[in-house]
Amino acid sequence: MAKVRGIIRIKGKIGDNVYYEMNGKNIVRKTYKGRSHMAKTAESHQKFRESGHLMKASNALSAAVYRMGKSTGIHLNSKAYNILNRKVKRRLHMDDINPTQLHYGILRRTMEGTRLDRVKTAFPISIRYINDYIHLSTGGNLEAPMLVNIFIGTLVCPIWKKDKYITQIDMQEVEVIQLRILPGESSGTFKIPLDLQNNQAIVATVNNKYCCVV
Repeated sequence: MAKVRGIIRIKGKIGDNVYYEMNGKNIVRKTYKGRSHMAKTAESHQKFRESGHLMKASNALSAAVYRMGKSTGIHLNSKAYNILNRKVKRRLHMDDINPTQLHYGILRRTMEGTRLDRVKTAFPISIRYINDYIHLSTGGNLEAPMLVNIFIGTLVCPIWKKDKYITQIDMQEVEVIQLRILPGESSGTFKIPLDLQNNQAIVATVNNKYCCVV
């Protein structure tokens, strides 16, 4: 980038040079026609392309879970999507990932426990998916009934086709398991059998106030 000195004021493009004004100064910048083509084809830009593809996939997988949480009617934290997406993106860039076979099965532990709600207090129960069971524990005696909704969303996961991902950001189907736990039933851990598929994700809500990814 260079600055233009002199009486003549030029704005626009001449050949490969672009002239414009910025902060009261005249600037000239040279364009590089081959850069876009290189980014798409050159071997030296391979990691850049892979990162871009994985970003599209992580955006879709994260958005689908966040939108399912939003569909519960609970006011979500606007920053929660970015937090979730950063976790997913980091996981997808690890060496053990096959980029042509992306699904929630490889992301479940990464997303687990991510809070989506705006509430500042601790999540009132422990809820995890382990070995084909949902494990739920209140961690103590309840003073009032507790309503737990478990939302199971099914999504067409990113499909690698012709060197790019085909993605969707809305769950195809959402099933709901509703539990009402009474004070006298609060001791111990509840186990709910659930044969979860790799294209399924779980979001749980408590008392229509708390919301997290399971």
